[in-house]
Amino acid sequence: MQNPSDQSLNQQSSKVMIVDDDEFSSLLHRDMMDADFDVVTCSSGAEALARLGSFKPDLILLDAAMPGMDGYETCRRIRQKFADLPIIFVTAYQSLEEHLKAYDSGGDDLITKPVDQQILIRKIIHAIRAKSEKDRLDLEARSMHDMALNFLSTSGESSVLLNFVRNGGKATSHEELAQILVDAAKNFGVDCCVLLQHPDGAKIVTTQGAPSQLEREIMDRMSGMGRLVEFKRQFIVNYDRLSILITTKPNETADKIGRIRDNTVILAESAEGLCELISLRVESITRAEQMQVALLSASTAVEVVNKNHAHLMADTRILLYKLVDKVEATYSWLNTSQSQEEAISGSMNQSIEEILALLTAGNQFEEAISKVLETLSVENKQNDNFLF
Repeated sequence: MQNPSDQSLNQQSSKVMIVDDDEFSSLLHRDMMDADFDVVTCSSGAEALARLGSFKPDLILLDAAMPGMDGYETCRRIRQKFADLPIIFVTAYQSLEEHLKAYDSGGDDLITKPVDQQILIRKIIHAIRAKSEKDRLDLEARSMHDMALNFLSTSGESSVLLNFVRNGGKATSHEELAQILVDAAKNFGVDCCVLLQHPDGAKIVTTQGAPSQLEREIMDRMSGMGRLVEFKRQFIVNYDRLSILITTKPNETADKIGRIRDNTVILAESAEGLCELISLRVESITRAEQMQVALLSASTAVEVVNKNHAHLMADTRILLYKLVDKVEATYSWLNTSQSQEEAISGSMNQSIEEILALLTAGNQFEEAISKVLETLSVENKQNDNFLF
């Protein structure tokens, strides 16, 4: 015959509590299990309840009929504190009604007296195995739940980092970037103080609003420390252009604090690059503004030149016509002959034609000026679009 203990898996480490007021039955059942389990006996329900916390059994073998607090009441009280602890009733009752009372009070199984050793051992093994398997499944379920929560938390943190890079890339000033950085840290559920240094000075922004004098002194002192400095619930991350001081909540887990620290380092490193980008952008805007002023001045100067040229052309034509009139007016008192007048007029007309030809060639200058003005106008519009 196969030994009952062969059906077990390391039952020797399993603890069984026998609760029975009958000393003979208690010792008999103990002898049946001593070779396979760590067994303790209790003579009453009250004693069993008192020893549960110290002995911590893996299963209870409970007599139904006991004076004072019977097995049914004992079972109900055990269930109030240990809902999943396996309980097997041992009873001399043969009626269905008594058996149902055992199950209704919270029992997991039942065996009638006189007890068969092999059946008893197998019932105990199966009950402990079932409880162990349930605990394993519960542990896996909790582990999966924790993994799901961690995944959601990590996804949310990744979204915060992504939004910071997107929004920070649109910042047009260091002050705006500092505020975006504080808002990102706030989404991690922590208090934050940011010191951002730029060519025009330094900016300190906190999650609580304007920084206090104490916060300013702390940031000035700690910004010169190492890359990452930790103490109690605070840590600071320092880069060349910025420092981020984080204060975590008292109830945060070590794992959560570790993720916050890692994410803060990523924020700081990203912000460091964005600081340089903003500096280049500010410098570019300044140069564009200067270029715009220069283009406007050039446009004004060219327009003046163009107007002066137009006036010069008109005045030249008028002067030529006046010159012809004056010369022809002198014929009467110069006492010139007809042939002389014709020679003089012919010579003058030839010269005028040559001068007018030169004036006509001057239209090329006007066309060139127009092209210059058109080009300057386009440059101004492009700079307006860049700036605004």
